[in-house]
Amino acid sequence: MMQTQDNRQQRSLLNAETILKYFITDKSEIETNILAGSGNGIKLTTTDYSLYEALGSVMENDAFNWRKVVKFLEAVQIISFENVTGGKKPILTQKRVEDIRNTILKK
Repeated sequence: MMQTQDNRQQRSLLNAETILKYFITDKSEIETNILAGSGNGIKLTTTDYSLYEALGSVMENDAFNWRKVVKFLEAVQIISFENVTGGKKPILTQKRVEDIRNTILKK
């Protein structure tokens, strides 16, 4: 998660690891910000690619709750990876899924 600050509001750019952690654990540092919406002064943003990586990394045995996805979509601004980077979205590989999961599950 990367944070920047503009004139009025702090902005957090959420990566795939942070998103997946919110979706499958109760230990997410962004959960309060998502539940509070924009009322807490923090604007949450992510790319469609980070959301794709997070959802693609959910496994059958995870404690995954679709209501968290709905709340995420309400609270987080999603921007186009291709518009931001000028490049095509890479395909999600099993290696990348393992890297994402290892990052959040070892903490």
